[in-house]
Amino acid sequence: MAQMSNRGTQLFCSLFVVIGLVAVGIGIWTLAKSIRTEHWPVADGIIQSAEMKSHEGSKGGMTYSADVTYTYQVAGAGYTGDKVSIGQMSSSSEYARGILDRYPVGKKVSVHYLPGDPSDAVLETGIHGGTWICLGVGTAFTLAGIMFLQVSRAAARAQIPGAAQSSSVTVQPDGSMTMKR
Repeated sequence: MAQMSNRGTQLFCSLFVVIGLVAVGIGIWTLAKSIRTEHWPVADGIIQSAEMKSHEGSKGGMTYSADVTYTYQVAGAGYTGDKVSIGQMSSSSEYARGILDRYPVGKKVSVHYLPGDPSDAVLETGIHGGTWICLGVGTAFTLAGIMFLQVSRAAARAQIPGAAQSSSVTVQPDGSMTMKR
């Protein structure tokens, strides 16, 4: 029975490591793309719509995002974009309001677009909050999973017959001590 429980624990811990590594991978991909946006060509664009969206969190709290749509042209072809930045995420209403204040409807903007795919575009280049959160959460999951795997393996080794046994000391009410193996 202990062996089955240990396998389940190791599987659970391994799942933490896998989820963490996937998140780190996504974070690295987002980080690289965010850095590349600084070198993307620029087209003139115009803000078509800008509004705040609210999102209910799992614990009843609210987060907000700025929903900004813009149009631009590259080589005579028209495009519509809705990404302010790579790694943009929901946040407080004040943060979303700050984005909306920067991009009112009708404002002329510089649109940075991916050279091989002009439909992939952003208004703001560089690294933004969601990228760091993805990397941080992924790293935390990976490290926690590895740590718990090590603890689980050490506990399993301690249960093997013939392996060194740990001992504990108990202090009795009269002040004497007893050692148990």
